[in-house]
Amino acid sequence: MTSQTKQDADKLDLRLILPGLAAWLSAGVCLAAPTGTATWLGAGLLTLALLIAATAAHTRSRSASGTQWAGSVGLVVGAAGLVLTSLGVQGTLAQSAPLVDLAQQGETARIELAIDIPARRIAPSPFGGAERMVLEGVARQVVATASPGPSKGRIYQVQPGRPARTLAFATIDQTVPEHRDIGLGDTVILYGRLAPGDPADKAKVMLPGATIERIRASPGWQGAVSRLRRGLAASARTVPGDAGGLIPGVAIGDTSGVSQELDAAMKGSSLTHLTAVSGSHVAIVFGMVLALAAAMRLPRAWRVALGVIGLAGFVALVGPGPSVLRSALMGGVTLLALALGRGRAAIGALGASLLVMLCIDPWMSRDYGFALSVVATGALIIIAPRWQQVLARRMPRPLAAALAVPAAAQAACSPIIVLFSGKVSLVGVAANLAAAPAVPLATVSGLLTCLSIPLGEWAAVCPLRLAAVGAGWIANVAKWSIALPGAVIAWPTGMVGAITLTCAILASLALAIW
Repeated sequence: MTSQTKQDADKLDLRLILPGLAAWLSAGVCLAAPTGTATWLGAGLLTLALLIAATAAHTRSRSASGTQWAGSVGLVVGAAGLVLTSLGVQGTLAQSAPLVDLAQQGETARIELAIDIPARRIAPSPFGGAERMVLEGVARQVVATASPGPSKGRIYQVQPGRPARTLAFATIDQTVPEHRDIGLGDTVILYGRLAPGDPADKAKVMLPGATIERIRASPGWQGAVSRLRRGLAASARTVPGDAGGLIPGVAIGDTSGVSQELDAAMKGSSLTHLTAVSGSHVAIVFGMVLALAAAMRLPRAWRVALGVIGLAGFVALVGPGPSVLRSALMGGVTLLALALGRGRAAIGALGASLLVMLCIDPWMSRDYGFALSVVATGALIIIAPRWQQVLARRMPRPLAAALAVPAAAQAACSPIIVLFSGKVSLVGVAANLAAAPAVPLATVSGLLTCLSIPLGEWAAVCPLRLAAVGAGWIANVAKWSIALPGAVIAWPTGMVGAITLTCAILASLALAIW
């Protein structure tokens, strides 16, 4: 490949990410707008994109550069129009569900909720109160009634194509073990007073103070996945110290066993991304599957098939969170590039995954976890290699690579983190560098422990001990880092804090270059 061809390929990669960014920006801006506005605006942008494409095709013979520029603009406009059209259609269907009318009237109801996102736990307030659980899913049946229990009332069946997405805050009963084991696919019977959801939120209905009446375990493959997750959590509880609670978090994103002290230390040392399953976990699983296929000398088609199976199984195991789906879809695009013999077009894969994910679920555009995952991935692809080249002039290349990766991710993600945290970690790069060797060990061993549970306790002993070593090291790094003087400093929250921190980072980089 000549240098000119390589430059053209790099230029094409950068252009492929622009439609994804346009879709992200347009969806984030129009989430709170009326659904009809998003639909009409999306239709207008799609029409404009078709006109630009027709004009570019008509003038192709006159100016090649002008045609290329018009095609790029048309692709960006079309991507924004496609996402806004999807947002308008989905928002209209969700808003027309009968449950939304009941919520606007403040009715009290009993809801049969199918959980499709991993449950999150909210610790009790320092001023008192019970531990609560955040449950999100689709309401299958709604009974408008004024009393709990199996009482009679007006029954509303959810129509196919009009999902009544609901966000519930349920109080956990400490005397009921099943309350702590609610998994993906489980059906939960909730009772409480309905309330309208945030217009910018995907869940149009809320239950601010729900009571859990009954839980039905998920059937089929979802039940098998739930049993694997519960088995890993039970096995990890046999490991003493912070390592036991951290193993499920590092392996499959289950942070229910992480103590409040360790959680604060992970956040202060910028290691909390290790328990938020995202690109790094998908890369580890993806690389492990491809390495196994390469060791078996399988043809390219079989490697792609194994990669698809591995990615699908991993997403099913950890739950379809926004960052997980984004990372899995990016891995799928990479698999497609491998099947076509195009190599790893990382920027193009990121842009394609952004566009597809936002068309499926436009509400991800305002999710902090999704934003952190995308920004960190872009930093590792674009910034880290260039920083590695600069650092390699002053130090050995392996050390330069080890420093460039966490530094690039930290610099890119810090302005987003400060939006809601109001704190800046000064030990994040060093903590990530110190914890990096233990991450693959804890992740892979934790996954092997989870998959070995159906074979018996004897099969999970060895990988569990290895996972405990890796998780224990990560926990110690987090606590040692946060204990250093000046490890975390206060910073203004909101856009003011994000802008000032970005300027401070750019000024620091300029000073370092000078």
